[in-house]
Amino acid sequence: MKKVVVNLPPDATTPVSSLGDVQRVSGVKVQGAHTIVGPHVEPVKGANGSVARIRVKEGMWEQRRGHKVDGGERRKANVRSRRAAQERGTLR
Repeated sequence: MKKVVVNLPPDATTPVSSLGDVQRVSGVKVQGAHTIVGPHVEPVKGANGSVARIRVKEGMWEQRRGHKVDGGERRKANVRSRRAAQERGTLR
């Protein structure tokens, strides 16, 4: 059985449409038995982690940027060539 997080009205306990048509909330998942976790998720008091609210916050829709690999674009070729030369040296 796979657990997913879905949007429901505040007074509902089950989805209005069939489970096959329910759309998942992206970036939010179920951790453990019933705890909802993800960015900008606030658990509802008294729900023991099984009910959560996502509040609108500044920067919520900004695209995340990746991390630097091999020292960045300018140094990438140099770092990779040094690493390859070092690996070749250890194989001898």
